[in-house]
Amino acid sequence: MVWTPDQTGAFLDSIYQHRLYALYHLVAYRGPRRGEVCGLNWPDVDLDQKKMLIQWQLVVVGWEVQRTRPKTEAGVREVVLDDLTVEEFHRHRERQRDERHVMGLGWDPSGPVFTTLEGEPLHPAAVSTEFQDLIVKAGVPPIRLHDARHVAATLMHGGGADLKVIQETLGHSSYEVTANIYTSVLEERAREAAEGAAQLVPRTPARRVAHTPRTPSQSQEDHKMAKTQVRTSALGGNRTPNLLIRRYIWIFWGCP
Repeated sequence: MVWTPDQTGAFLDSIYQHRLYALYHLVAYRGPRRGEVCGLNWPDVDLDQKKMLIQWQLVVVGWEVQRTRPKTEAGVREVVLDDLTVEEFHRHRERQRDERHVMGLGWDPSGPVFTTLEGEPLHPAAVSTEFQDLIVKAGVPPIRLHDARHVAATLMHGGGADLKVIQETLGHSSYEVTANIYTSVLEERAREAAEGAAQLVPRTPARRVAHTPRTPSQSQEDHKMAKTQVRTSALGGNRTPNLLIRRYIWIFWGCP
């Protein structure tokens, strides 16, 4: 299941005041994995240059959370951020500072980007559970948190990104992995591209006359007319001198 842009917008609008809105916004727009977004630290986010470095992830072993490097070299990557996402990072940072002040905690510029109210790293499983609760409240079709990566892929492709850019943004190990996963997801975009390409070719009106299907009554009338023409030609003309052929035509067309 992949949300449409309208469904994505409806979900994000419904949770805009949530304290972790920026997390779900980031997943929907840029597509980091659950463990990657939970393991993101402020020193890895450069809002002036509009980019972030993904080099850590939080994984669940049993119920314990461990901080590790991404599994593949492609997982360690730099992700470019759009202006709207940068704006949400700024808003989230101010909210986090206010929360830490209320809790009597000092601002930690080297800490996790997304935390609990107590300033602790998020448990990845808890993020997934909360995501499902927010979906129910938003009234949009249910998807997994991991499926939001597919949402990000469709948004990127719809915005003009090719599969190579999508591959590097999502951290896939190869171009083939991205192509195999998103070929069906992006079929609608491919169809739109095909129609767009066809519209680029100028054609004269005469060559673009659409075929009008014949109605049953028109087809019957055409058949009667053709039958009459054949009978007239065969019986009234002198192009069929063979009497046997004439007799066959009389019998076939029901002539007396």
